Amino acid sequence: MLTHRTASCTATLLLPQHTSSVRLSRQYRVTGIPCLVLIDSRSGQVITRAGREKVTGDPEGHHFPWRPRPVGDILAASRLVDPQGQEVVYDAIKSAYKGLYFSAHWCPPCKAFTPQLVAAYEKMKKKEENFHMIFISSDRSEESWRTYHNTMPWPSLAWEEKEARNELASSLEVNGIPTLVVLDPDNSVITTDGRSQFSDDSTLERFPWRPQSVEVLGERHTGKLHESPCLVLFT
Repeated sequence: MLTHRTASCTATLLLPQHTSSVRLSRQYRVTGIPCLVLIDSRSGQVITRAGREKVTGDPEGHHFPWRPRPVGDILAASRLVDPQGQEVVYDAIKSAYKGLYFSAHWCPPCKAFTPQLVAAYEKMKKKEENFHMIFISSDRSEESWRTYHNTMPWPSLAWEEKEARNELASSLEVNGIPTLVVLDPDNSVITTDGRSQFSDDSTLERFPWRPQSVEVLGERHTGKLHESPCLVLFT
């Protein structure tokens, strides 16, 4: 569906149901409907794939076209605290590799993965000293958040930073938990699939898991095989 605007009106154009519709669905990774993808008409770049959620959260369109803020700007404007509740200054870690851990106390897979991640954290620090983790909570109460945060050695977005948590999840297209996103020192995304990367590389030999031109096919590639053209070589 395309929108054409003139001086007098705005018209919605409909693509016919044929191959181009299927191709667009694949190109923009549409997995369900309704789905609203916003695109910059000048550059062709995707502004957001979460247009439906943006419309629901901002029905008056005050922040239209809902361009996502850079991740670094979101973190810099947010309050971080350690497990004891002491404030952590973001400037002290902003130039480091960062792992954003989206998780929650009520989530069984999260509770199973968190101890593994905590154990691996010190190994990660030895491999890359300039590395820090930040907990991004999806807990349903402040008490649950505090209890769960106490099982981790790294800082968290403060409980009151709900808008920042939602903004990070939307910007990084986090659709489920647990999710581990790894950022490089300039806050560019290295991988949004840190959990699967860790499962495939428990010795952390490839950490921080930069994309490789050739990879050994594994379970974590299942989704990618459906999202874009891939060449699979059987040897």
